[in-house]
Amino acid sequence: MVSRSFLCPIQRPISRLSLSLTTTARRDLLKCLFYSTQPSACDSPSRAPPENPGADHHPAAFTPSCDPKRSIPGQLTTTPRSSADMSDFFESVDSPALELNDVWRIVKRVGKNWTKPEIKDALEKCPAHNGRLTIMLFRLLTTKYYQPTKDMHGLIDCIPHSLAPDIQIRLYNMALSAGMKLNRLDHVECVLERMKSQAVDLDVASYTIFIQSLLVKDRRNDARAVYEKMISSGIEPTVATYNTFLGHACRHQLWDDFDMWVERLGNKANTITLRTLMDAVAQHKNQANVVIQLERVFTMVKLTKGSETQLGPAVAALLRHHRSSAALEMIGCIFKNKEPVSVNIYNLYIKALAQEGDLAAAHRVLDRMIDARDKLCSTEKSAHPFTIPPPPDAFSFTALIQGYIDSASSDSVPLETVKQLYQQMLSLGIRRTPILYSILIHGILKNKFVNIQSVRALFDQIVEELEKENPSNQTGIEPMSVPFRRGPGFLTLRHRHYHFSRTSLYNIMMNGYFVHEYYRKERTGASDLILTEQRKLLEEAVQKRVLLDRASLNIWVRGLAVFGQDLEAAENIVAEFKALGVEPNERTIWYLVRTAYRQGRRKTAIKWLKSYEEQQNAQVQGHGLARLKSQLL
Repeated sequence: MVSRSFLCPIQRPISRLSLSLTTTARRDLLKCLFYSTQPSACDSPSRAPPENPGADHHPAAFTPSCDPKRSIPGQLTTTPRSSADMSDFFESVDSPALELNDVWRIVKRVGKNWTKPEIKDALEKCPAHNGRLTIMLFRLLTTKYYQPTKDMHGLIDCIPHSLAPDIQIRLYNMALSAGMKLNRLDHVECVLERMKSQAVDLDVASYTIFIQSLLVKDRRNDARAVYEKMISSGIEPTVATYNTFLGHACRHQLWDDFDMWVERLGNKANTITLRTLMDAVAQHKNQANVVIQLERVFTMVKLTKGSETQLGPAVAALLRHHRSSAALEMIGCIFKNKEPVSVNIYNLYIKALAQEGDLAAAHRVLDRMIDARDKLCSTEKSAHPFTIPPPPDAFSFTALIQGYIDSASSDSVPLETVKQLYQQMLSLGIRRTPILYSILIHGILKNKFVNIQSVRALFDQIVEELEKENPSNQTGIEPMSVPFRRGPGFLTLRHRHYHFSRTSLYNIMMNGYFVHEYYRKERTGASDLILTEQRKLLEEAVQKRVLLDRASLNIWVRGLAVFGQDLEAAENIVAEFKALGVEPNERTIWYLVRTAYRQGRRKTAIKWLKSYEEQQNAQVQGHGLARLKSQLL
């Protein structure tokens, strides 16, 4: 009967291979390790079997099948192994030609049927110089034993005491990480207690996992104390440490903490930092400091490419805060992915170019999208679909129209270009949207010399068309009695869209009346504002049950207090809106306090400031109002 050693003969010399093996040679080496078959009768084994196999050699430990899918050389059963077998195994995976992942694949395959005592025995017998094999054996113990049983005491009992300190701390850190992955914070505490009792000093990875476990329990002060202890111990925090604090600050909206940890992070950011910030801006798109740091970290990390799902929300947030340069770089990363890009990204591309002031390039992008639409309607097809932009939609035209309007001054709005784009969109059969209507009216009103009555006629026409889309008036949709103010969940998505569109249109038109009345006052030197049309429009909005909001209130307060310098009228309009269920916000108070302060009415300014802080139970956030508060109080 022919016996086999722990590994076949061809496997033993690999420890003497040079580190310069090619990828192909390394792959062949792994095939040899995994799929060497049982030697046949004509093979000459490198080591003859003992005549009388005893306790030190057990041929039954190997599967006699020659099928590589069923027989794995070196696969052990629960039968004990000889020292020679184990030595062969250790020598086989000691080759510098093998990378860490290769060692793990071998250990996982060979130790498929090993029990916990056998893995522990291998850990204790592993050569001291082969640290990576020790780490992979402990990883095998973690996956095969700890994850199913959740026995942390049994896991850390297997860590040999004779290991080198750097390897020993690595194994304890792996145990800590395993406990965190299963969200077993009690297991993390168990490992830390064992490390303390064994006088094992924590390293930066241990401290980071410890901090993470405290932050999961929202023990922020304790986590910071551990951080300070780490610093005082002379251990330099890594980017992983700061990423842990940053992630917690973003999830809990602790923006003061966020600013502090970003400052301490400095220039150590990595791709995980970038991913953390991209997740944060996707959820908190109005948080300017997060967007600013996202732009900084993105510039540092120098991402080469990324998916649309990953980068799209970050691009939208950057453009929301007019960070168009970083947004264009992110869009470039999406295009480098060699995958079809959606119309949403192209719309953001147009918006970014428009914000950069390159309206000609933005217009060319739209023209390419229109040409692609014509090609898709024909029989012409491209061999590379990702090179063809998607057909435009209403938001494509809206982005470019808004770019032309925003880049123009109040006396140079390119109304002809805007009109041509609008007509081109209609000729393509693209449905108009309320957002486009709002931008059109805003663009027309921005021209200080426009006839306001003609704009009002266009507004009435748009409102009439919008009423036809009222979901309550459409067949198959049950009419609803809509209360004037919002209630939790009382509106469906279609109703919310409809009411938001009406609110936006009325706000833009009311603001347009105030702005043009301010222009008239400047030109003529009049002392008072004429409020006839504004008042009619407000009464119409109330009569038609338009959901007026704080933006509506602030338009009126700014018009009366800032443009008209009529503080009493502004205070009265605040009372009227309160009766409609609209409470003032900090911007409202800013208009009132600033006007009262400039008119020398300090008591009135202090009254509004204190009333806001007491009734709203809010602290002043804006720099302008905070500065006024410091001067008044």
